[in-house]
Amino acid sequence: MHDIKAKALGIPVYELLGGKVRDRIPLYWSHCGLERIINPDRLGLKKINTLDDMTDLCDEVRNAGFRYIKTNLLPLEEFGQMGQDVYAKFFNPHNGECTPEVEEVARKVIGTFRKNLGQDVGIALDTAFTFKLGGAIRLARALEPYELLWMEVESWDPKALRTIRDSTRTPICTGESLYGPEQFREYLHVYAQDYVMPDIGWNGITIGRKVAELAQLHDVLFTPHNCTGPICTLASAHLCATVRNLFGMEFDYDDAPWRDEVITRPIADIFNQGDLVLGDQPGLGADVIEEKLSSYPPREDYVGAK
Repeated sequence: MHDIKAKALGIPVYELLGGKVRDRIPLYWSHCGLERIINPDRLGLKKINTLDDMTDLCDEVRNAGFRYIKTNLLPLEEFGQMGQDVYAKFFNPHNGECTPEVEEVARKVIGTFRKNLGQDVGIALDTAFTFKLGGAIRLARALEPYELLWMEVESWDPKALRTIRDSTRTPICTGESLYGPEQFREYLHVYAQDYVMPDIGWNGITIGRKVAELAQLHDVLFTPHNCTGPICTLASAHLCATVRNLFGMEFDYDDAPWRDEVITRPIADIFNQGDLVLGDQPGLGADVIEEKLSSYPPREDYVGAK
């Protein structure tokens, strides 16, 4: 509805929100390395098998201008079955503990990124709902020497998350699974996180703005979750352009190679050295080309569809 209204008025969506306070939206490269391990053929990129292979990836991070990345417990072939077992915890139910194998994989992955990227590139780790309170504390403490940007932890218990935050020097980010300011309020009121991460694709621009303002009142930085395609990327960017307490925005740099074929203004045209630069086109700035989109049906063999 924001897109429709803004187009009718001939203005960008961010003008409906009071106007932008920044021209450039800082991005972080999300799931950095993961797709090149589990789906390299889908991307048409060279497969990463070992920690040494990550050197070229880190060079690409720098060359693209990213100042921040987020990665995962990567199932490198070098780790053998241990890597597969650790990665499986991300998707499959288990007791939520942090085993020595998890710590080993995490230290090697984060340590390799830190060695190659140096201290001037922020590194975050996504763990979602993988760990319960004790496991999350153990992993966060184990990674303290690497000075993470944040560890992303989801929990349905705000007080448990606050306990995790109080137990480690590693900053905590949460919120991709929460909906509406009422749910976010409980976490913000107990200061359970350093960064708040609503998904704009599910919450929408209006609720996203309310969450950002609520976070601002609690001295928490705003960094929206963004994993549902180019239109959500544009909606999130228009919101981010107007938010005072913005840290940055999630961005899947390793996206489907046909991403820009299905919209009228390619994301590549507004990506510049790790940022998105919005123009003054009406609405969100691009439309879906539905006949193009229909030529790329969902793939059941893709891990994200399981």
